[in-house]
Amino acid sequence: MRSAVVGVVLLTTGAVGAEDAKVLRPPIIDVHLHAQELWAKPGEDAGMTFGPVFAKQATGILAAHSTAELQQATLAALERLNIVKAIVSGALAEDYRKVHPGRILASPLLLSADEPVAALRAAFAAGRYQALAEFAPQYAGLAPNDPRLEPYFALAEEMDVPLGIHVGLAPPGAAYATAPHYRMAHSSALLLEDVLVRHPKLRLYVMHAGWPILDDIVALLYAHPHVYVDIAVIDWFVPQPEFYAYLRRLVEAGFSKRIMFGSDQMVWPDAIDRAVVTVESAPFLSAEQRRDIMCRNAMRFLRLGSSLCE
Repeated sequence: MRSAVVGVVLLTTGAVGAEDAKVLRPPIIDVHLHAQELWAKPGEDAGMTFGPVFAKQATGILAAHSTAELQQATLAALERLNIVKAIVSGALAEDYRKVHPGRILASPLLLSADEPVAALRAAFAAGRYQALAEFAPQYAGLAPNDPRLEPYFALAEEMDVPLGIHVGLAPPGAAYATAPHYRMAHSSALLLEDVLVRHPKLRLYVMHAGWPILDDIVALLYAHPHVYVDIAVIDWFVPQPEFYAYLRRLVEAGFSKRIMFGSDQMVWPDAIDRAVVTVESAPFLSAEQRRDIMCRNAMRFLRLGSSLCE
């Protein structure tokens, strides 16, 4: 296996072609990626639909110009970066999986508690979906311990489906625009405790590592040793010093074996590259910790082949 440092050099210098990069780069698993249609008008910056802070002028990353371009560029990034598995949610997740059935694990994107559980059960039984991630009822104003979510947790436990739940940040100002019922107050990871006790076999990971409520996610990971987190979106969107401080605390608290890489790529294919570089460049990570976060932890959590990350 080549070192992760080689991967960073390849990304930042562009010195080799895509095929060479695939050979040299160590494998990555992205547990948080989206497949959706663009809803911006032609010529508009699709990132602006998430608010001004996601415009190119703010992030330095330009959104795709069309749904077709978004899919093509996203799948190309998976190939170029040697992302060997990706959990992909959204309306087009199954389409992405048809293109790369060995690479994509498809999931619905649930933003409320309105999806009929019977329909979900049938979709999992038929093999249409392989995960329930992203489960994001916080956008509908529902806390992680809301009783209306209980049937979804029960289904995931019964069918042994990995469940990734959104806990934490939304686009700034979401409650005034796209998600009027969203409340940051529902971002405490400790709200999941009763859920975990009721469903001890549930394979659950907390998306965004519950940012920004760090103490609560540390407490949850300490008290519930089977819970994992992903670091999606905070690894490329929040200021890098803040992300590094957050990640470093999780690592120094002893949880480097339960942190998983995610990009939360929505309409910005280049965000995947930035997320990879940001994590692989973290100066406080050892080589082992870096490889655990980028691949091995997700390999273990998803119960994939033991050689996938080598």
